[in-house]
Amino acid sequence: MPVDKSWMQSGRSSEDYFAGVESFLNYAYNHVKPDDSKIFCPCSKCSNRYRHLRYEVHKHLLYNEIKLTYTTWYLHGEGEGEDEDSDESDSDNDGHDVASMEQDDDMHGLIEEGYPQDPNGDAHKFYKLLEEAEQPLYAGCESYSNLSFVVNLMHIKGIGTMSNKAVVSYM
Repeated sequence: MPVDKSWMQSGRSSEDYFAGVESFLNYAYNHVKPDDSKIFCPCSKCSNRYRHLRYEVHKHLLYNEIKLTYTTWYLHGEGEGEDEDSDESDSDNDGHDVASMEQDDDMHGLIEEGYPQDPNGDAHKFYKLLEEAEQPLYAGCESYSNLSFVVNLMHIKGIGTMSNKAVVSYM
């Protein structure tokens, strides 16, 4: 039986919205692990990025309202098989085993193979920093890497309130 989500379109001050928030929380907490007390908060500010306790999620949904584009509650248990008939066999119309078809279906691998994703500019900078952290400052130097030297230099600059011009003139 599909979940009633019509309350999401109601105003935050309506009785339907209050009752809908309660039904959402009951639904979400029926689908959490027994030892887990936090769920992702679907309010418009948290946007399912942060996990909170029930009373915090309740407060957020009342003050900030639910994110209206969150129509399938996939982070709160919807789509975990409660709508499927367990009496039906796991085969499609042609008699093929659906479970084995899903295992053979590596869509993420196919997408990555067709469209390899190179790191963006920020990732390149990060990888460059990692390389600099491994390189010694000069041959035989075990105390400092290129990165640690620059970090220490910037620390000295900050403590001594040196200008950029003063630091560059020493280099």
